Amino acid sequence: MNGKHVLVVDDDESILEVVKIVLEEEGYVVTAISDYEEIDQEIVAKSPDIIVLDIYMPGRNGAEITRQLKTHQYSAHIPIIIASAGTELKSIAEQVGADGYLEKPFEIEELVAVIKNHIQ
Repeated sequence: MNGKHVLVVDDDESILEVVKIVLEEEGYVVTAISDYEEIDQEIVAKSPDIIVLDIYMPGRNGAEITRQLKTHQYSAHIPIIIASAGTELKSIAEQVGADGYLEKPFEIEELVAVIKNHIQ
């Protein structure tokens, strides 16, 4: 068990469920939420080691949230991986200061590799 904490934010409950199971099997502690509104309180309460964030969810824009998290003292140091089925993901990641990106649908191995790569 590595005990590293992963915060996963996605409005698709089935994706949250699968990602949570897979990452827990890899030894991560996982908090999975489906609402952008909970991000700040989860970061403050649990200090995740990395955030995997769907950028297209109802309500607030995940790209904008990434940009905001990267400017706050309490969250700027946390690697953020943005995920989306949309095009231009690499460009969006660079523009908002994300540490990496995952194109949906992604392979489980790819998810695990990206997370391991960013929280050694």
